[in-house]
Amino acid sequence: MLLGGGTHSAPPFKNSIQPKIPRAKEDSNIGIYKLHIDTKQRKSSSSTQDIEGEHPLEEDWCITLPKSSKSAVSLPPSAHISTTSRSPSKYWVHDHAADSYYSADFPPTKLTNLILVAKDRTVDFHVETSIVFHHSPALATLIRPCLPVIPQSNGLGQDADVYRMDETYEVLDAILRFIYPQAIKPTVRSITHLARLLGACQKYEIATGIHTLSVLLVQFARMAASPTNSNALIGSPIQCYGIACKFGFSNIAKLISTDCLAVDPLKSDLGISLVGVASKDVRRLFELHHSRGLAALSLVDAAVDADELWCEGCSGLAAWFDIWREMAEHELKSKPVSRTVFSPSFIAGCLKQATKKCPSHCMDHYLAPKTQLRFAILQKDIDRLKDMI
Repeated sequence: MLLGGGTHSAPPFKNSIQPKIPRAKEDSNIGIYKLHIDTKQRKSSSSTQDIEGEHPLEEDWCITLPKSSKSAVSLPPSAHISTTSRSPSKYWVHDHAADSYYSADFPPTKLTNLILVAKDRTVDFHVETSIVFHHSPALATLIRPCLPVIPQSNGLGQDADVYRMDETYEVLDAILRFIYPQAIKPTVRSITHLARLLGACQKYEIATGIHTLSVLLVQFARMAASPTNSNALIGSPIQCYGIACKFGFSNIAKLISTDCLAVDPLKSDLGISLVGVASKDVRRLFELHHSRGLAALSLVDAAVDADELWCEGCSGLAAWFDIWREMAEHELKSKPVSRTVFSPSFIAGCLKQATKKCPSHCMDHYLAPKTQLRFAILQKDIDRLKDMI
């Protein structure tokens, strides 16, 4: 029986079974927020363009929750996540007897009594209503009234009721992987893809999926805030912050606000990143950025000591520090974090300019133990400043 409208026919696939995605490397001792990244390229036979024109990342993000995680919506301080040993498999099996295709990860069994089908691809997902309805109250409310009072004899799924979902194959596959505890969790290819899956999990009240994706959202923000990030699909920390606010993840938004300090908001596409975000949440983020920047500048100014920073070659304040302070103040106004202004490359640039004016003493002055101690204390003082909304 076909429930929910539509027809049920086999898709025009050339191959009966599509190949599995390559196995990812094992990664043990995973700590909080740490996710495994599969750096292997996907095989050409299984790589496709993502929905809405997105191109998949070269890396696969594979995540699972610990077995004890049930319904947490926000990330507790002690939350941990681990990686699966391989990427989710994406292939279908041709049932010649029924002339149909079914997902190899959701095959017909004696226990399956319902077939779910996506709106854009006729591939059967054989599921057990008891599991689906338990983990998704919204799906229970949606599907249960359409089921017959007397269950059909499934005969390994061939005679089970068919319900056509108003979701794409990708989304349906993902939410079922979140629903089934032992299933391999879905691959997330971009920040917009994550937001789309998060919306589906919230729509169908799938607590495990909401929790898993909220944890992954923090990891995306960490990656986006990295100075080495050049992948646009990862997004920006401000975009991750906007998603957290729109979905009501206040704890996640607090964590991500720290990563937002590492980017210049004036150079970010705020019109896209913060669309639909409440004005109070936007104001809190900008107030944090502004107040921390002012506090960091005050610490830099207070670090000037005429005695300790006196350079004989410069006959006054050491040129390297004067140059560093000027450049650091400009940097801290836009990005009030210490990692850039105290990085070796940043300081090396200041020393290079200073040695043109004072080639004999400035370098030795910077390397002096007193100077190194003062710099270390200043960096720690900046790091202690408030870094969350």
